[in-house]
Amino acid sequence: MTALVLAAIAGAGIWLAIEWRGRGPDQASVDDAIDRVRASSTSVPTGDLGDRPLPGVYEYDGSGREHLSFLSTDQEQGPVLPATVTLDGDRCWDFALEYNSFHRQKWHWCLDDTGVVETGGRVEQAFDFGAMVVDERSTSVCDPPFVVVRRTVKAGDSWTKRCDTTSETTETRTVSTGTIEFVGSEVLTIGSVEQPTVHYRIIATLSGEQTGDDRFDLWFTTDRYLLVRGDRELRVVSPAPAPLDEVTYTESGTWTLRSLEPQR
Repeated sequence: MTALVLAAIAGAGIWLAIEWRGRGPDQASVDDAIDRVRASSTSVPTGDLGDRPLPGVYEYDGSGREHLSFLSTDQEQGPVLPATVTLDGDRCWDFALEYNSFHRQKWHWCLDDTGVVETGGRVEQAFDFGAMVVDERSTSVCDPPFVVVRRTVKAGDSWTKRCDTTSETTETRTVSTGTIEFVGSEVLTIGSVEQPTVHYRIIATLSGEQTGDDRFDLWFTTDRYLLVRGDRELRVVSPAPAPLDEVTYTESGTWTLRSLEPQR
């Protein structure tokens, strides 16, 4: 090989190493979230909100890690996670949390006589493999909707849930079945405010074309059902062509609200 070719190969190797080390998402942008809310017709509260949270952008302090076994890909969550509350109709709202610039999850919640029910949601996520970024988008439907927060409940009460998730990327279907338990009432400090909350725990098993387990602890305010804290441990195993056979995704993180007042 000539010195020029060797130099070119060495240069390419250095470039690939830099690109590999620098891959991955950035912290999600709070300003971008605020801009999206201001462009939305649901950005300003109108009429009676009932027990729904005020619409706008909330900031959460948190940290977490997303790991994909393929190429040992790690992505960080936080340290600031913006979340957007947008109203839907008279009794529903969307809560969309941005873990980082590659990962956004939305839950659709509604009020009914029992409390707050979940009808489904959506996940948009990407993974950076240096030479390419792969997107994963999936939609969940919970039919019938399951109760996330029950108006009349005592510590230790539990009930079941079932949601079907379809991946738009791989066209796979996964079923999440499990239980929701009311852990109890707790007072959390949000900013400088002592805020009464209710603590629920979801423990679910994933089956179908993807398997795994999911544990999700959630704390809601007692007045407007605003989600103020979340702790999650998730593991998903997906089939893959040989010689991989399967790919495992794990996610762990915790996040807590900074202020009860949204930005709009």
